[in-house]
Amino acid sequence: DFPGAEDAIKRLQALQPSNPDPVHLRVLLLYRNGRAEEGRREIERLVTEWPDWFAGWILRGQVRREARDFEGAKQDFEKALAVAPPGVEKPDSGAWLSLPAP
Repeated sequence: DFPGAEDAIKRLQALQPSNPDPVHLRVLLLYRNGRAEEGRREIERLVTEWPDWFAGWILRGQVRREARDFEGAKQDFEKALAVAPPGVEKPDSGAWLSLPAP
């Protein structure tokens, strides 16, 4: 139920405005429901508001890769590697080009 899921995510965002996870969930929901343009705007918001959150860069890299923007995807994956917290396995950015789409 897309409308119900989107409402739940929006409520979660209102409760936790400093948490990037609800935005990440909304991006996935939008893409999986054919609303890619809205998803792209949310991804830009994600990497702008939380530039040190590596999962946002991975997600944007995946979306760019699916759009066949391989250079942009590689740059995003490299940014993800640069901001990844200690303990996160860090493959080279080329390996992330083969990750599944969002």
